[in-house]
Order: sequence, then C-alpha cells, then structure tokens
Amino acid sequence: TEHSLAWELFGLPFVRENEQESGQVLVDRKRCAQSLHLVLFYAVRFDVIEELEIMHGDKDLFRFAWKKNQQEYHMIRKLPGSLGLPVTGQFCGGTMVQYDTQGEIIFFHRNVVKLQNERGKFWEFLQEFTGNTIDDGYRIDSSDVWINNSTHLFCFAHNHLPAKMNNGVGYDGRYKLTDLRKTRFDGMEDTLLSLASEYDELQGQNG
Repeated sequence: TEHSLAWELFGLPFVRENEQESGQVLVDRKRCAQSLHLVLFYAVRFDVIEELEIMHGDKDLFRFAWKKNQQEYHMIRKLPGSLGLPVTGQFCGGTMVQYDTQGEIIFFHRNVVKLQNERGKFWEFLQEFTGNTIDDGYRIDSSDVWINNSTHLFCFAHNHLPAKMNNGVGYDGRYKLTDLRKTRFDGMEDTLLSLASEYDELQGQNG
C-alpha cells in the first residue's frame, strides 16, 4: 500500500501495482546481472525487513531491485486463479494458478496442500478471475477450515461459491468456477499423486 514502510526503506516512490509472486521468474542473467546482485544484497539482509513485517516473505525483492536499478520488467497481466474444493459452504483454494503472457494456464503452484500431504486429492474446481485488474474487484480471502473435525486446511481464494452451476461452470461476480473434470487437466492430480507416492517409496528403499 501507499503507506507501507517498504517504499521508504528501499528509497522508492510509491507505485500502485500487484505484489510479485517469485515462484517463477524468467531472467536474462547477462542483461540483469546488476539487479540480481541487488536482490542478493537485499536477501542477505532480509532479517531487517522481516523484523519490520513490511512484506509477506521475500518475493517482492525482485520487483524492488529492478525498480531501484530503473530496469524494465514485465509482470503477467492475468491475475492468479486457484484450484481447490468446496468446504463448509465456501470455496477453499490451496493451489495458485498462474498464466503465461497470452493468458493461458502455464503453472499450478501447489503451495498449501503438498503432494506428500495425507489430505490426498484436493483439485476439484478451478477458480479464475474474469476481470482485468485488481480494481475490477479482485480479492483473495484467507481462512482456516476443518473437514470432518479431523483435517485442517488453510484456504486462500475468493471464498464465495456460485449460486448455481450450469454444465460444470458457475459465476460469482467476476469469478468463474469450473469443474476440473470439464477441463484438459482432468486426471492430472491422480498422476502427480501417484508419482509422488512412487518417489516416497524409492526414498524409503534408499534409506
């Protein structure tokens, strides 16, 4: 936000834009060597930033380093979606859906319910934002839910469910919810969980 201490700490003027997700960053290391060195400088001293609680992790260090060096960068325009399932009357998202420069899905960041998690299958619905910018009503809710009083989940997504679904698709405002079985990603989670199980078995055999 405009009043965040981050802008003062990094010596930068406020710019209204999205926070950065640095799980996937494409960098030309030759052209951006100086900015990468600045990211390293910030990261080594991140304990100061963390103590001030002005960031959610170190993901924005790339953005601030590029700004400090006045080096151009591009951020994907289409805002992240979410994969998850309905729980206790709300949508519980636990996997970030990210897009390429053409607005096509390119990556599923399973950052809450990991593949080794005992919860197992989690991808039932794909939630996508149909607006263009955060000013069009983009919102991420966070909540803690329990399934059958035994399994705890931390959810992040627009948590409202559509009033009705038609042929596996429903809308709540600018949010579109699609039954994953209606998409090309049907069955992907089963394959990934199977591969993760095989990996665990191999790890066990190797001690």
